[in-house]
Amino acid sequence: MSQDNELKWLYDFLPYIEEIFQNKKEDVGFDHSVRTMNIARYIAALEHADKDMAALLGLLARFTPAEISNVLPLLDKSEEFKKRFAKNFEDLIVNNNLNTPEVQIANDASCLEAMGAIGIIRHFYRGASEKLPLKLLIKNFADKVAKLQASIGTATGKNMAAERHSFISTFLNRLKGETVWENI
Repeated sequence: MSQDNELKWLYDFLPYIEEIFQNKKEDVGFDHSVRTMNIARYIAALEHADKDMAALLGLLARFTPAEISNVLPLLDKSEEFKKRFAKNFEDLIVNNNLNTPEVQIANDASCLEAMGAIGIIRHFYRGASEKLPLKLLIKNFADKVAKLQASIGTATGKNMAAERHSFISTFLNRLKGETVWENI
């Protein structure tokens, strides 16, 4: 099976999800969810988990249970897959129970997306819009990254987090160094 055929269900499903995100009032939207989905699919491949399940959990992690009930009928997957998805979604979003590899992978993907370059921009943009001091934003982001990294459970996720943490640490140290001059 070619990759395009393997992902046809996803390509057909994405326009519905994008449309729903246009009506959601969140600071993270469709692009964030697609990045999370792609990270989840990548980790699932390396962890030998169900790539479709992990990707879908990553894509829909910002949805409410009611929204999930509305979009599942649009999904071109078996009823058994949809039932497993609903259970995994409930474990991830409602119960915070990371009991399957796919749920852990979706959690890891969400954390890793927040630790990426766009996550840095989003954090500082949000803080600037709230007129928070730069030094506070730096401290808050360092704390946030430490919590995100601690919640990652897969070996692949831990490796990716270490790389991102190194980048973030370098960036924050450089930023701290530049803010020293503000006090002179």
